[in-house]
Parts: sequence; structure tokens; C-alpha cells
Amino acid sequence: MSALATRAAISRAGHSYLAPLSQVGDLPEQMSRWVKEGLAKEGTLRKVLIQDEDGTPRQIARGYEVKRSCRYEGESWEERVLVVQSKAFADKERHNLEERLQKAEAALLALTPPIGRGKRQITQEADVKSRAEAILKKYRVTGLLAYTYEQQYKREEKLVGRGRGGPNRERQMIEQVRYQITGVQRQSEAIEEEKAMAGWRLYCTNAPQTRLTFEQAVLEYRNEYRVERDFGRFKGDRLVIAPMFVTREDQIVGLPRLLSLGVRLLTLIEHVARRTLQQQRSTIAGLYLDSPRKTTKAPTAERLLRSLIHIKLIIMYLQDRIVYQVEGFSFVHERILEALVLPSDLYTSLARTVKRDSQTTPAA
Repeated sequence: MSALATRAAISRAGHSYLAPLSQVGDLPEQMSRWVKEGLAKEGTLRKVLIQDEDGTPRQIARGYEVKRSCRYEGESWEERVLVVQSKAFADKERHNLEERLQKAEAALLALTPPIGRGKRQITQEADVKSRAEAILKKYRVTGLLAYTYEQQYKREEKLVGRGRGGPNRERQMIEQVRYQITGVQRQSEAIEEEKAMAGWRLYCTNAPQTRLTFEQAVLEYRNEYRVERDFGRFKGDRLVIAPMFVTREDQIVGLPRLLSLGVRLLTLIEHVARRTLQQQRSTIAGLYLDSPRKTTKAPTAERLLRSLIHIKLIIMYLQDRIVYQVEGFSFVHERILEALVLPSDLYTSLARTVKRDSQTTPAA
């Protein structure tokens, strides 16, 4: 989506785009420079706030924007680059960084175990360096950790050949060399700089500020519709488009079209439920089997429908009447119907008693 050719085509057609910028080419260097410029003027960064369920404002992001000119195959336009730091993303990256540092420290110290049975020793300095650098690269902490090592000697006198020792027996000195990592040090300045860079992303748009402000752009992309979820539903355990056991061409065309109706229905159910909860500023509970009290303001269509399978319609054939009873209908189901803007008696209205004709026979 953020390819230059794609953005040029959208601009040429007179439309607007909002997309994340991929970290390719010289963009990583530009991003590093823009982030450092933003941190230098931290007090002027624009904050993006949302309201919690109780109406309390909460900051979810901050940043600023720069303008630049773009050109592609004769098409030129002005673009806004949004330099944004997500608070949740930054906290997650810092947490992951701390975990990687701890794992790398443990791996470096375990690289040269003490002398003992079954403990393989490193006898070459080049091996110590190469293995230590491989650990730093594996956990992506190169430049964030430093290590020190020492060379240890052990001289031992041994007899030459077999037999008992004696005053005139030939002897030789055996020298054993091993390398031991003595310590691992954190590079505080580099780590703090890495933490400061956490959570930053670049977005681009050609929409003017009068149409799409910085805050609106962040919120719109945060609540974006992800088409990948539809493809996931096609391949999920509900629709299961693959493997496709069909032989005719019309079946190959028809089955995806039929399943696409199911995807549309699931998408509609999810959209309506989330929109209702957002308008009500409320949540819904009881959708998680392992945690009945857990609430959510963004339920999935699959969880909503799964909760409805516990409703049962029982039909009793008596001599003079047929009794329909609904069992399993609870407050959770009532909340689901409310979120989907469906009648609250959609299921309970099925409970009724019907006079039975003497000639009526029970259904098989």
C-alpha cells in the first residue's frame, strides 16, 4: 500500500491515502533523524487522547509531522509524514528489550562453564569472540551489552610413556589453555537511546490538514479495518475454504462466492455489535468460556455466535397440545441481541403452547 507507485496512482486519481511507511532504502536513517528531532522538542509533541469507559482521558500516542515532496514518473505531489510514537507499542518494545537483555546476559555467562566432567571448554580466543557475537546478534542486543573475558593457563607435569615413575623417568609439561567470560556489562547510554526509539512509526498521507488532522489520522489508522481478517476467516475452522474438494469449474467459482456470503455476514455482525457498544460506551461479558467475568468492547462475531449455541428449543407433544420451551437463554444472550440491534424476545417468543389437532402426528 505504501509503495511509491501506489501512492502516485492514488494521487493521480485525485484520491487520498493514509498508510504506514516501510523501513526500506534510506527511510530507517530518515526515521532515526526525525525521531531524534522529535525527542529534542518533546514538550511540543502533539498528544493523541482517547476516553476510557468512565470518561477519563488517556494518552495513547504522541508525535509530530513533517512535509516533503514526492515524485514518480512525472507525477509530483506534497505528502505529510506523521512521526508517531504509540504508548502501548513503546511499552511492549521496552519490555521485550529487557527480556532480550536478560536472555543474552545469561547466554553469555553460560558460554564458558566451569571446568568439570562433560563441560566443554573453549580453547581458542577467536571462538569466544565469534560465539559471543553470535549471541548478541541472536537477541538483537549488539552494542547494548559488553563482555570481558580472560585467558586461563593450567600447567601440569606428566610422565612420558607408560610405566611407574622414578627419579630418572622422563617428564614433560602439559599446558592447558581455556577462555572464561568474567563479566557482562550493560551499556546504559545505548540502552536508554534504544528505549527512547521504541514505539515510533511513520505514516504518510496526502490529505490536507483541513480534512485529516494529525490526531484524526492516528485514530483512524488505529481503528482501521483489516482485510487480512477476512482471509483468515476463509481459512478458519468455520468456513474452511481449503482443502477444496470440487471437480467442476462452476464449483470452483461457486464455493468461494458462497463462503464469501458467510464472511460478509460475520463482518456485519461484528461491525454492528462493536458500533452499538461504542455508542453505549459499554462492554459485554460472558463471551470467554475460561473467564466468564472478562469484559470486552470489541467482541468478535465468532464469540458472539458461539455463545448462542447454548440456547435450546424443546418441543413436547402432549395429547391435546404442543408445548415449546426455550432453555439456556440468559442475560448474556439478551446483551448480545441488544448489541446486534435485534428484538429482545427473538428467542423467548418461541416459547408458546399450541393446541394440537387430533390428526396431527409428531414429527420424526
